[in-house]
Amino acid sequence: MVFVANVNVLYHQSTTMDELPFYAFTLAAIYYLVLWGQNRRPTDLLAGSVASLLAMLCRYEGWYLAGVFLFCVVIMCRQLGYSWRDTRGLALVNLVFGMLISAAAWLLYNYMIFGDALNFQDGPYSSLAQMAERHGDIYVGDWGLSAKAYGTAVVSNLGYAVIAAAVLGLIVFLAKERFSARSLPVLALITLLPFFVYTLEAGQEPIGLPQVDGGLINYRYGLLAILPAAILIGYLLSRIPKPATTPVALVTLLVLGSNGFAFARHQVVLATEARSDQQARELQIQAGDFLENHTTGLILLDIVQNERVGFDVVDRTIYDGTKGPDGNEWTKALADPPAYHVHVIVMRIPGNGSGVDHVYFALQGSPQLRTYHLVFGNTSYQIYED
Repeated sequence: MVFVANVNVLYHQSTTMDELPFYAFTLAAIYYLVLWGQNRRPTDLLAGSVASLLAMLCRYEGWYLAGVFLFCVVIMCRQLGYSWRDTRGLALVNLVFGMLISAAAWLLYNYMIFGDALNFQDGPYSSLAQMAERHGDIYVGDWGLSAKAYGTAVVSNLGYAVIAAAVLGLIVFLAKERFSARSLPVLALITLLPFFVYTLEAGQEPIGLPQVDGGLINYRYGLLAILPAAILIGYLLSRIPKPATTPVALVTLLVLGSNGFAFARHQVVLATEARSDQQARELQIQAGDFLENHTTGLILLDIVQNERVGFDVVDRTIYDGTKGPDGNEWTKALADPPAYHVHVIVMRIPGNGSGVDHVYFALQGSPQLRTYHLVFGNTSYQIYED
């Protein structure tokens, strides 16, 4: 109830973001690791490891969590009385099926598509490169502001009532479980919260707070806290002597009332962020609408930071990473659009606040552009057609 009734979860599951699949696989990993901590069935450890592998393929937080799960498996083995030899074997199962296969597959994918196995980490469109463009990000190097930013995101997504119930659940959880083997996967999940604070402080991820920097971006990072909150509140209610239904009913009403209030007051923070982003991308939407309704044929477009331009025409767009039988189509089309039968060229022009894109840098003033004529323009974009 805590998870499925949360208004931000309900909104987010309707988007094309990958958080919800990540949540599903993460919860599956925790579920099976907890089962293994209770019954010692190796098949449960294997199932939890495979779920962790799938979570890694959804989001990079899964890489961190896979490492923490591996550490948990070693500690759990010792708590369950396994010998060091068995511990090594079981840890190897988790390492191979919960981490190495997905990591190797992702490195191979990056090498095959971009020619660089570490392109996701240090490539031109990586998070590192995007953060380098955010000059003077006030959260980088400031633990206090980073903690405040992430705490605000958590409160905005969950509400004070759910957080208070979750904190009470954590106290009961620690008192009753006393760091038992089955409790470690849940505690591993909780460590994702300070991990997010670290990523903000280290400048690996951006966030925006209206109260601090006037921005409104990536509040979805705080939604992750709904996972441990749901588990801890569920645990708290499970410790209430049966058949004491009144506390359960009160907590249920509290959760539903909190979410209902947020919905009624239009305080769904992820929807608010989406509307703000929609307004900020109005010029992109104009260019995208023109492409969809007034052009035909192949489009050459640098998709990064122009995502909304190409959203509705991605099926006929050549962008970085587009591969064909003869290799990287993007590189060849950018070098000679007419020879590659490109009918439409889109470029982000100077003076738009986000800088020019690769298409502008490569083709503006180039002889390759002479066979094209300008058919659309606003303060951020120019569209050429042959």
